[in-house]
Amino acid sequence: LPNLLELTMENHSPPVKNFQRALIDCPRIDTFFVHKYWHEEAPLPTLYLSNCKDFTFRRGDCTSRLKLYLPKVEILSVDACYHLTAIQLLKKGHVDHKDWNTSPRC
Repeated sequence: LPNLLELTMENHSPPVKNFQRALIDCPRIDTFFVHKYWHEEAPLPTLYLSNCKDFTFRRGDCTSRLKLYLPKVEILSVDACYHLTAIQLLKKGHVDHKDWNTSPRC
């Protein structure tokens, strides 16, 4: 799915490692919307979204931390994630996204 531009996922629990790989394989995502993503098997891995401008993560039940690479983000919404204690915005993207990695906006 290298040309995927929008990802919407609700009330779902994909395998954590497969989810990360799928996102890495979709470097053009510009809109990311997740509502009730459950990942009880392991911590949510780093999400590399090199071209994402609109990022919404709602009701990330079981999510205690988010590590995000969002250098082009314009809208960042993290809503009703009651277990969330930390958000880390990364400055370095994934090696597979070398054509899209940029410095984060200030």
